[in-house]
Amino acid sequence: MAKLSFAQIFTVTLIILVISKTSEADRCQKVIQPTNCNLGKCQADCSFQYRDYRGIGKCIGSSNGTFQCVCFYDCGAPPSLV
Repeated sequence: MAKLSFAQIFTVTLIILVISKTSEADRCQKVIQPTNCNLGKCQADCSFQYRDYRGIGKCIGSSNGTFQCVCFYDCGAPPSLV
């Protein structure tokens, strides 16, 4: 049976911690088109507007029966974009 050194255990633990923190990155959202969402335009506008923050545009149904374009992005975006 192979013995694990302290360095090996420490390295594996560090990798697991980094992966778990990365997957917990905060995501924010902003409505960029409140009505008449066109999925292609929504995706293009969001990915352009938040290109440095991994923006993803989705058409989401609202309570009044219309669809709105909602952009989901990493919360690190500067206030000028939000």
